[in-house]
Amino acid sequence: MERLTEQFPDARVIYTWNAPENRYLLTVNQQLGFTTAGVTGIWQKELPYLGTSKS
Repeated sequence: MERLTEQFPDARVIYTWNAPENRYLLTVNQQLGFTTAGVTGIWQKELPYLGTSKS
């Protein structure tokens, strides 16, 4: 964090992303003073196979 403030003295916000199941890095971020700013979700749906396309 000290190096970041030396290299980017005007920075006021730092964002980091971690998977919710990565408790180790979430704990490290919390110990560094980061707080949760939001949650991102990705949705997926498997589509049925409809055969080959004839173009």
